[in-house]
Amino acid sequence: MIDPQPALARVGTPISDAAGALFYRVYLSRNPVIAERGVTPPAFHPAALALLAITAALLWRLARMARI
Repeated sequence: MIDPQPALARVGTPISDAAGALFYRVYLSRNPVIAERGVTPPAFHPAALALLAITAALLWRLARMARI
């Protein structure tokens, strides 16, 4: 969060200007504040998490089977 340029470059979206760095800092800092205020996430968030977990588990299983 102190220097967002290297962090975003690792995920493929480098920042080229100060406005992009400011957006990154604001975005990262607002999420914990929203969670502390008791805002409940939309209903699809837990469903999306479950879908991602199931997909990851299946892909790990497929990768493990392919190595055998």
